[in-house]
Amino acid sequence: MLIWTYEPPKVPGWYFNRSKRRPEEATIVHVSALRVEQLAYMGGTANEQWAGPIPAPQEAENVFVHPVKQDNQFTHPRCALSKYLQKRIEEASKA
Repeated sequence: MLIWTYEPPKVPGWYFNRSKRRPEEATIVHVSALRVEQLAYMGGTANEQWAGPIPAPQEAENVFVHPVKQDNQFTHPRCALSKYLQKRIEEASKA
């Protein structure tokens, strides 16, 4: 179980981060080794909380990350999402 703390991260990794002013809004951030050093030098603040490190997400098997050209032409001809998005772009350009 992760617990919120005002102590800044001590090792690189993924962390939940939130402001004391808006505790209902948390983000997930990657803290690099350099950032760990910076946070250690600066110390924690009374307004920022951390929880982690959390495991980094893994890529699912057989997941296709869709390439997009600069002209918004989707490039994988067999991908249903490509066809759907390309159709919507064409319809929007006609409107």
